[in-house]
Amino acid sequence: MGATFTAAGLYGETAYFAQVGDSRAYVIRNGSVRQVTRDQSLVGQLVESGHITEQEAEQHTYKNVILQALGAASYINVAVNKISLRDKDVLLLCSDGLSNKVRGEEMMEIINRSATVTEACDSLIDLANERGGEDNITVMVARVAEGTLEKAKAAAADSNETAWNIESVPRDPDLPKEIDPELVGNEDDTLPPA
Repeated sequence: MGATFTAAGLYGETAYFAQVGDSRAYVIRNGSVRQVTRDQSLVGQLVESGHITEQEAEQHTYKNVILQALGAASYINVAVNKISLRDKDVLLLCSDGLSNKVRGEEMMEIINRSATVTEACDSLIDLANERGGEDNITVMVARVAEGTLEKAKAAAADSNETAWNIESVPRDPDLPKEIDPELVGNEDDTLPPA
């Protein structure tokens, strides 16, 4: 059994996204939405290489075949991307239970018309459930408050600042490639079922 994983970490005015599998992270900015993670799936590779379209991927027989998952192997290569944040950016992290049922543009529309991020999450989950909801539906939404980022203020003054500049962060070659057995407990360390 394996689990997918997507996380966001903020450092200064930069958001870092870590991913394993096909859970996703999106950034919504100035009326546009971008997926900042790349699906680590067979169908994701087929789309990326131009063999099939994103529309074909939605109905593909192997759309649930992922190439990496937590717990499935002792070696994981976590993909990390980063993006400079701007005032009023919205970060959305979700499982494929949402992204398989709701397109990025629809997610953006729901978030934009919602009064709170809690309302946005509830509406997104409700829509995915209305469309079948066969899988786990997990969603997290966070919004950057206006006037909080110094670089964003400077960028707003520069009308040429339209690039997203999503960058891949290379893996540190000094990091271990295998799970340290001493960090993993054995069955005797777990609690018995209640």
